[in-house]
Amino acid sequence: DSYLTSWYVGTRVEEIDSVISTFIIDGPVDQFGFRVTEGRMFSAPNEAAIGVGLAHTFGLEVGDQVTVLAPLRTQLTIVGKYVDATNNGSVLMYGSETLPALDAGAL
Repeated sequence: DSYLTSWYVGTRVEEIDSVISTFIIDGPVDQFGFRVTEGRMFSAPNEAAIGVGLAHTFGLEVGDQVTVLAPLRTQLTIVGKYVDATNNGSVLMYGSETLPALDAGAL
């Protein structure tokens, strides 16, 4: 059986100067059927998927880069947009492998 572990972090995104609901995910994301409307789900370090609501609110597109400031300052490339009900889709999600120096269990 496959499972995902998710850590929630409210993090400031430098380029839009706003705090965004952010989920750091550990596990086989591709096996969980996220409803991607453009692009794809992240599959490598420093890739992120954003909720459709976040994309619309701030004019973000697949291929754009954003810098999250917590838990570590990290630049991410948006590779997909997906449907999420959290905060009307104003969310960001990326894989735990993006933060190799961080003990993800401590989040």
